[in-house]
Amino acid sequence: MKSIKEYIVEYKEIDSFNIDKSIVDIKGFSFNDNLEKATFVLILGESTTRSRLSLHGYSRNTTPYLKSIQSNLKVYDNVISPNAFTIGSLRKVLTLNGLSDANDFSIIQLMNQAGFKTFWISNQRPIGEYESLVTKIASASDVYKIKNTALDGSITPHDEVLIPLFEKALDDDAPLKFIVLHPLGTHMKYSDRYPEAFQKFKGESPSNFKNVRAQQLSNDYDNAILYHDHFIEQIHKQLQVLEEPSYMIYFSDHGEEVFTDINFAGHMDDNPTKSMYEIPFFLWTNSKFKVIIPLANNLKLPYSIQYFMHSFSDLNGIKFEEFDSSKSIFSEDFKTQKRIIANDIDYDLYFENTSQNN
Repeated sequence: MKSIKEYIVEYKEIDSFNIDKSIVDIKGFSFNDNLEKATFVLILGESTTRSRLSLHGYSRNTTPYLKSIQSNLKVYDNVISPNAFTIGSLRKVLTLNGLSDANDFSIIQLMNQAGFKTFWISNQRPIGEYESLVTKIASASDVYKIKNTALDGSITPHDEVLIPLFEKALDDDAPLKFIVLHPLGTHMKYSDRYPEAFQKFKGESPSNFKNVRAQQLSNDYDNAILYHDHFIEQIHKQLQVLEEPSYMIYFSDHGEEVFTDINFAGHMDDNPTKSMYEIPFFLWTNSKFKVIIPLANNLKLPYSIQYFMHSFSDLNGIKFEEFDSSKSIFSEDFKTQKRIIANDIDYDLYFENTSQNN
């Protein structure tokens, strides 16, 4: 399968970069030093497709908490990931230039440079070549904690195991904190992603395929999203009570096909469907943060998280030599960029032509 080959090639390239070093030379770096205290949180989702969230109009109420706070969120309706597998996507999303040159840097290194104490709290297995890119990026953090040590074939812990570590990070004395939470989200095996109390969706699902496997996996996936919504709720409620400027930003590394367009569950660049690339992307900020950083209202415009480093820097009031405000979804200067998926496919042209041919 092409995606597996790409994993191996990209893995071999990773060791030539300095993304595991806490501080690197970021040319032209500047930051608003007037910020005395802040808590910023990124939740990095896994295999969550936008169309299965009731926040985005799905018929089942899979995200009751997010729906309840929707008026306090900036919800972006037209966001995609550049690849349909983790290492391909996050290589581009969490670094400036997708590790295309030796001077590239990551979001962790950017925040380290700004004087934040950085935390990476993960429920993803740290072992294995497929996770090595994220592991190296995470290891540049001041605090890197992993809760998932399950071996292949073992049942992994539910994402709530991250909550005590998150609370500990919130209690840290550092005045400036940047916390990345990397849950398992809705990664297959879907039925392992949630406890029994969240097995709400049963019977006939809204899936476009009615075979037994499609129905079961569709229900499991919706239940996994319901639990994921609960996980996000626990994070958000603890941020709401903070007095310092705070935000919570969320996106998924890529989407997931779950019997919507084809009779298949999973993700791969070889046979792209819209569900594999369409992802949820939303932002919550408290009143103190709103005063510091004004944000444009580009909620409906086409955007790819391939350009996330520019948006992320803009959100944090950080500038550097290669920063481009026209690539920031949060900027009034934002201009829609070409959205490339699977390394060489124009997403918008491909699916426009596909829909016309069907």
